[in-house]
Amino acid sequence: MRIFGYELKKILNWKILLVLVLFTALFYFMFLNSDLMKYYPNGHPAAEDYEIGKMLVTKYGTTLDKAELQDFIRTGCQKTRQEMDSRIAKSK
Repeated sequence: MRIFGYELKKILNWKILLVLVLFTALFYFMFLNSDLMKYYPNGHPAAEDYEIGKMLVTKYGTTLDKAELQDFIRTGCQKTRQEMDSRIAKSK
């Protein structure tokens, strides 16, 4: 039992704990504290990209030329634009 206590004393050394706290803070500020949360409070924009990709594949297939893309921008995104305009109009 004393061996366990000695090992805990080594692990819970203040120097090692300081290094762990600094590493955790650095990791948080580099990867988890993102500015995207200000612009996308309801989730990551990858979900919207996936939905748009599904719409493109079902409407145009696996290949897409420039004319089809322009057609999708004019017609297919109109519903999304209307939804976003209504959300923006409702917010302060």
